[in-house]
Amino acid sequence: MEGVTEFTEYVSETVDVPSPFDLLEPPTSGGFLKLSKPCCYIFPGGRGDSALFAVNGFNILVDGGSERKSCFWKLVRHLDRIDSILLTHIGADNLPGINGLLQRKIAEQEEERSQGSTNY
Repeated sequence: MEGVTEFTEYVSETVDVPSPFDLLEPPTSGGFLKLSKPCCYIFPGGRGDSALFAVNGFNILVDGGSERKSCFWKLVRHLDRIDSILLTHIGADNLPGINGLLQRKIAEQEEERSQGSTNY
């Protein structure tokens, strides 16, 4: 087990992981898109697709596609919220897009907290 730890430390020093801010561009405005009528958007995601369903103001994202730069980001970044995320299975064809989305949202929250703590 020690060898695995050493290997991952060595690899992590040489791999350049892009920032979620570089990966997914910021929303141009916060939450202006409200989907009031039932609708479904299907996003081709390489080896895995994703879909966004909106019914009665409830938004659910299904799967995330195989690319870290989420194919659904250009639409989702304009929504005021995503109420639920459904993963139909765990695999390389649906997790990278969800990971990219969650990393972006976490990074935004951390940035807001750090700006809030410095603005007295």
